[in-house]
Amino acid sequence: MTLNSDSIPNKYCKREEAVFTNLFKLALIASIGIANAQSESRSNDSNDGWRLIGKDGWSTRYLKVDSVRPAPAGVAYSIRYDPISGKSPSWERTAIVNCLERTRYEITNDSEVESRQFKATIAPGSIRSTEIEMACEVFAQKHAPVTAAPLATPPISHERPTEALTQVPVSAAQFSDTAYQSKETEACLLKLIDDAKIRPLTGKLAFDLDKPLPIDMLANLTKAAPKEKAALNFYSTEWQRCQELGADWRKRKLGPDIAALFSALQVDLSAGLADLYAGQISYGSAAKLRAKQWIEFKNGAEATERRHSAQAAENEKQRQIQMQKDTAAAQERAAQERSRQQAEVNQRQAEQDRIAQRQANEQERKSRDSDACKSQAAAARPAPKNDSQTTCTNFGGIVNCNTSSAQPSGFAAGFARGMANIDEARSFKNCMVARGWNPKD
Repeated sequence: MTLNSDSIPNKYCKREEAVFTNLFKLALIASIGIANAQSESRSNDSNDGWRLIGKDGWSTRYLKVDSVRPAPAGVAYSIRYDPISGKSPSWERTAIVNCLERTRYEITNDSEVESRQFKATIAPGSIRSTEIEMACEVFAQKHAPVTAAPLATPPISHERPTEALTQVPVSAAQFSDTAYQSKETEACLLKLIDDAKIRPLTGKLAFDLDKPLPIDMLANLTKAAPKEKAALNFYSTEWQRCQELGADWRKRKLGPDIAALFSALQVDLSAGLADLYAGQISYGSAAKLRAKQWIEFKNGAEATERRHSAQAAENEKQRQIQMQKDTAAAQERAAQERSRQQAEVNQRQAEQDRIAQRQANEQERKSRDSDACKSQAAAARPAPKNDSQTTCTNFGGIVNCNTSSAQPSGFAAGFARGMANIDEARSFKNCMVARGWNPKD
């Protein structure tokens, strides 16, 4: 970005200067109070096992001591967020930290392996740093101490001493990703503030907006001199280039919402540098404006994180509810299927029982009819023909009579018996047919 070199006269408003100065004093007092509250409360354990970590302006954080345990990526533990306003319910998260590298992953449930919203190297002094130190300390007491734990890369100080600095080659591999910047951007910015071309801005322009600004910088009423404008032009152009190195990283790691907020911050900071370059504002006004823009960005980013966290919690709640509904529905379908299958089994068994009973009844009736037809056929069988002859003799007044039968014999007798059997069989068959039976059965 190239700035316009035209200087526009501007009257400084003392009232505005006083208001901004008071605001920053209040902010400094509030930040000191929060830091003291955090340090005093670190050893306080509640009765339910939650240890107070501190407050971050919108919630009170607690660490569950009993939940500190080993994890594949480091140390895992549960944290709880209690909104200070009391209007929203508390929620819990699982965090995994690497005590050596001071990296922190926040997850929504134990099945996830990577953070949804925050993954960064934690700088000392923040509430997350306090959380990591507390978790690692508890872990060392319960399990094994973490040895050789290096401190995270300290926040880059963009304040330059008045004496000349030795130029040291800067590599992105020396840095880790911070909350809002990639390691490539951090390395580029450090190299930029070591450049002799921006040395005229030392002590006048705040390069590290995440640090409290000294009162003399806020009260500086001077405007940019021609030599300083050249430094401003160079700084603005290079600063934009450094930020572009991390554009893809911000979209990927911070998400589209926070990345858009950061893009808006870039525009606002560049516009402020342009006003300083044009002589419309003083260095003090530029410092207050840049600090205000940075604070507004951080507040917006944290609000977005809270909104995403709340939405994620609600989504998880709805997912659990839906899962329960799906499980109940699946169980109901399974029960209905079991009932249907059992009904089919019962129906088949009843049908088999009916068939068996019908067959038994048929067999019994057939047996009775067979016996009756046999008796009927036997009764209709003609009696054997008796061709008997009686002969009497009289001897001396005594009469003797002898009766002899003339039964058929041989072929005739056999033929007669066969015909009788045929007649009896025919009579039996006719009887069974008359009773409804198939002769072939």
